[in-house]
Amino acid sequence: MEWLKFIGNLLPFLAPYPAWVKIAFSVAVLAVAIGIVGLIVAAPAPPGGVSPRNSEAYLIIKGVSLTGNTHAAVRVKAIVNPGEANTKEYWYPTVEGVN
Repeated sequence: MEWLKFIGNLLPFLAPYPAWVKIAFSVAVLAVAIGIVGLIVAAPAPPGGVSPRNSEAYLIIKGVSLTGNTHAAVRVKAIVNPGEANTKEYWYPTVEGVN
């Protein structure tokens, strides 16, 4: 019963309670800790199989073309996943009604 004294010293608010309450509280705290660690370890991988801890954002510029008045403004077009089913285009800056 030495460990019950240790728990009583570690958590003084449990001192006035009987031994079974100290044991139940200790088991509950241990179960919650194991549950939290289990949820963290067993978390599913994000879609696409890329882990946020190891992913890097990067940009590859394959070419540049200038049309019209080259001194008026610059807009950047990014094509994400070109040639695939989930291709998406982004423009910067995005201005309504301007292409």
